[in-house]
Amino acid sequence: MYRYLLPAGVLFTACSQNFQKETETTDTQSIGANDIDDDGDGLSENDGDCDDTDATINPNATEVCDGIDNDCNGEIDDDATDMSNYYADQDGDGFGSSSDQLSACEVPSGYVENADDCDDEEDSVNPDADEVCDGVDNDCNGEIDTDDEDLLAEELSTFYPDVDGDGFGADENPVSACEAPANHVDNNLDCDDATTSINPDANEICDGLDNNCNGYIDSEDPDVDETVLGTWFIDVDEDGYGNPDEFEVSCDQPQGFVANADDCDDENSLAYPGAAPNDSTTECMFDSDGDGFGTILGSGCCYTL
Repeated sequence: MYRYLLPAGVLFTACSQNFQKETETTDTQSIGANDIDDDGDGLSENDGDCDDTDATINPNATEVCDGIDNDCNGEIDDDATDMSNYYADQDGDGFGSSSDQLSACEVPSGYVENADDCDDEEDSVNPDADEVCDGVDNDCNGEIDTDDEDLLAEELSTFYPDVDGDGFGADENPVSACEAPANHVDNNLDCDDATTSINPDANEICDGLDNNCNGYIDSEDPDVDETVLGTWFIDVDEDGYGNPDEFEVSCDQPQGFVANADDCDDENSLAYPGAAPNDSTTECMFDSDGDGFGTILGSGCCYTL
């Protein structure tokens, strides 16, 4: 039998190589592909990294509005730090209400990016609306009607002072406003704003004034109240008694006219009622000699004996 002794160095080298091979085999079996941090963010897929090709995506990342699950919690854009505020636009005028808001990455249906509406139940009220005379802040600038310098000029009306309170104003010191100020009306038809009885609705009467403000006075006015007119009879012979067949209707007594129609002969100044008092103090007679006894002249205004 032969025995061979190997040098000690040779034996150690062989053992060392076998140990290294066993160690490498063991390490390769314990580290898989999902244990490797490919993107260098400190976390592998087995550590919860849901995209190990992007270092900005991992469980420690901040969720932002980008349509990606940045923090690997299975939700996209949830509780994103860069969400915007949106405001409900109930009336659909493009302007939202600050009383109803939510945060989101994109504009939700029924919401807008601004909170500028001052009445989200009325689509005619918003910052783009025209200010009109209606007692409402139409354009949401905090001012109403005439207090708002943006009020449409055509919305204003002109009003006139009505000092005597008869419903008709004087054509002086007009004011422009949405509503009539106190003691003002929307017309300037009064010709005497100091007298209540003088205005376009008044009756024209015999007083030397233009009562109804039409530019005519008394009987010159075709609209004069006929009940106040006098009937005047011509007195040609100037005996104080008028001819019933010739008369005028007017406020004032015309020259050569009287208020009665009692003359029986208007061309004879000696013929009139009471001319012959010894016969009659009332009958129209003719007394040519002045003795108090007369002659009956026809029947015109006086009866015949």
